[in-house]
Amino acid sequence: MNTGNSRIFKKLAENRFTTPLFLISLDEIERQYKRLKDAFKGRARVFYAIKSNPDREILGFLAWLGCDFEINTSGELGSVASLGRGCINSAPVKDIESIRVMHRWGVEHFAFDTVGEFEKLALHAPGCYVYPRLSVSNEKSIFELSGKFGMKGNDAVHALDIAKSLGLRPAGVTFHVGSQCRSVSNWQKGIRESARVFKACREKGIELSIVNIGGGFPIHYSNNHIGIESIAEPVLKWVNEYFGNNVELWLEPGRFISGPAGVYFTKVIGVKNGKGGHYAYVDGSVFTGLMEALQEQGEFPYKAEVLGKAGKSAKYKVFGQSCDGTDIIFNELSLPELEAGDVVAIYGTGAYSYAYGSRFNGLRVPQIAYLRGRKLIWRK
Repeated sequence: MNTGNSRIFKKLAENRFTTPLFLISLDEIERQYKRLKDAFKGRARVFYAIKSNPDREILGFLAWLGCDFEINTSGELGSVASLGRGCINSAPVKDIESIRVMHRWGVEHFAFDTVGEFEKLALHAPGCYVYPRLSVSNEKSIFELSGKFGMKGNDAVHALDIAKSLGLRPAGVTFHVGSQCRSVSNWQKGIRESARVFKACREKGIELSIVNIGGGFPIHYSNNHIGIESIAEPVLKWVNEYFGNNVELWLEPGRFISGPAGVYFTKVIGVKNGKGGHYAYVDGSVFTGLMEALQEQGEFPYKAEVLGKAGKSAKYKVFGQSCDGTDIIFNELSLPELEAGDVVAIYGTGAYSYAYGSRFNGLRVPQIAYLRGRKLIWRK
C-alpha cells in the first residue's frame, strides 16, 4: 500500500479510528498475487506461506483467487482446511501429532532435512510424498535460515534412497534463499544444486518431478530491493536450462504477498529531548505487531510518515509504549516535529506483524480493518 494515500486516511478519520490499528488492503493482496503469477508466466504453482500472515480474511480471499497454501503445523491446517485448496508442508521438522493430523486431512507432500524426520513420516504418514530441503546460500537476506535448516545435496540423495525403501515416495527437492533476499544468484545456486540431486537420484532409479524454490521474494521498504520480474526471468531461464519442461515449479511466497498490503497506525503519546536527540513514544509496540523491528533492533527498513503533517523535520528515536527497554521501533527516523496526538503510519507491515502480537504489559491489541475497493470493513 503506497504512502500518501489520502483517500484511505480520510475514510479512517471519518470512522474515528483508534490506535494502534492494522489496515489490510485486499486489493494489494490481489495485485501481488497476480503480479507473481504473471512474472513466472503461469509456469509456477503458488503456495502461500501462511505463517507470514494467517488472517482469516486474507486466507479466504487468496483461496478465492486460486492460491494454495504452505502450512507448518496442524494448527495452521485448521486455518485453511475448509477452504478447498491444496496444502503442502515444507517445515523440515514436525511434531508427530501434526504429521498425523495433516496426513489424515489429505496433506500428501512433506519436507525433511534429517533421516529421523522421514522415519517419523514413514510411521505416521505412510506412502506420502517427500522432498529434502537443501542447504543453499542465504547471502544478502535480512533473515538467514540456512543455519537452522537444510542438508547437503549428497546427503539428500542418500536420504531419498532410504526414504524410498521405507515406502515413501520421493517427489523432488526444496530450498530457501532466506527472507527478504536481495541476491538473485542465491536462486541460481539452489536450482543448480537441485539439478545435481535430480541427476544423482536418476542414476539410482529415483525419478523426481518437483523443484520447490520456496519464498524469500523481497518487497520494497525504504531500502533497495529486487523487483519480482528481475528474479522470475532468470529463474525461469535456469529452470529451463537445467530441467527443460520436465519439472513442476513450486513457489512459497509469504512476505511478497502480504507485506505490502499492511499499514500500522500508531499515535504519539509523548515526546522529549533524550540522550543524543529527540525521543518519541507511541501507543503501538514491537510486542503488538512490529516483531521485525525488535529482531533488527530498531533498524528494520519500514517506511513511515505522519498523517496530515509536513514542515521542518527532526530525527527521532521512536519507542513503543511498553516498559521493556528493547521496545524500539526506529533507532532514527526523520519526521516532522512531533507532538502528542500525531498519528504515524508505518508501511509494509502486512507480514510477520500482528500474527506475533501479544498483550505483553497489558498493551492494547491493535484493531484490524480491511480495504476492498472503496469499502472499509472492520474486523469483528
